[in-house]
Amino acid sequence: MKAAGTAWWWIYVLLLVGLGAARLVERVARDSGGFASRFGPLIAVIVVSIGIIAWLQRRRLVYRWFWCAMFGLIVIVQLSALLYGSFLLLSANAGPAGIVGGVALVLVPAAYALFRYGYRSTGIWE
Repeated sequence: MKAAGTAWWWIYVLLLVGLGAARLVERVARDSGGFASRFGPLIAVIVVSIGIIAWLQRRRLVYRWFWCAMFGLIVIVQLSALLYGSFLLLSANAGPAGIVGGVALVLVPAAYALFRYGYRSTGIWE
C-alpha cells in the first residue's frame, strides 16, 4: 500500500531540504555561528527527509528505535517552538513569533510521517 499523496510528500521533502539549505546559505553569508549553527539544520532535515523517503518506499532503514527517537525529538522541538513563540507573542514581538510558529507548523507533516514509519509500519520492521 502506497502512502496517500506520494507526489505531495516528495514536494514536502524538497521544501524541507530547501529550507535547510537556505539556512546554511544565510549563516555562511553573514559569517556567523559555528559548525552546528551552519550545518545542523541542513543535516537534521536531510535525516528527516531520508526517513520520509524510506517510509514512502516501504524500506527498512537503520533501526526502528532510531525513527521513533527522531519522532520524539521532532515533537519536543515543536512544543518548544510553540512555547517560545507564545512567549514572543505575549512580549509583543509578532514577527519572530510568526517565524518560530512557522517552524513548528512546517514540522507537522514530518512528525506524522516518522510516527507512521516508526510506530505504525510494523510490516516493514518484521
